[in-house]
Amino acid sequence: MRKTKKKIAGVVLAGLMLVAANGAQGAEKLATAGSYVAVSGKDTNPGTVAAPFAAPAKGLSAAAQTVRDKINLKASDGCSHIYGFNYQPSWGSNGVTVWGEKFDPRKYREELASGKKYFPKMNAVRIWLSWSSYRADPARFVRQFQQAVDICGELDLLLGFA
Repeated sequence: MRKTKKKIAGVVLAGLMLVAANGAQGAEKLATAGSYVAVSGKDTNPGTVAAPFAAPAKGLSAAAQTVRDKINLKASDGCSHIYGFNYQPSWGSNGVTVWGEKFDPRKYREELASGKKYFPKMNAVRIWLSWSSYRADPARFVRQFQQAVDICGELDLLLGFA
């Protein structure tokens, strides 16, 4: 059970790192900042893809620092430049249907692009992750989660997770 928790924490951490990302440049900055976690990692590692941290807390700390470096939450404008909404894909009413066999990257991109069309200032979206879907098929969940993250990056959307 402990290994499973660390694996899902690594997946969630990978998503949290992208909260501060603005497209490819932001993703590159986060990757070089080092916030990767893996079961095989060590906390003395730099937290890169090649040498990940072991403890999710260590990775979260590094990711949080990257966010603090990118967005000054104490500034008078704080996060006032972030405009977005919760996104529930049209094909699913729960996490298992959203992240399961019915996951549709084309439709995912289409719906988020429509959101940007009708709400031109939209630059952020919160997506719902599913523990049940992960447990049912971890490899599929991670693959589809990565597709969703990539689509949001292509659309220059900041990401939040629930």
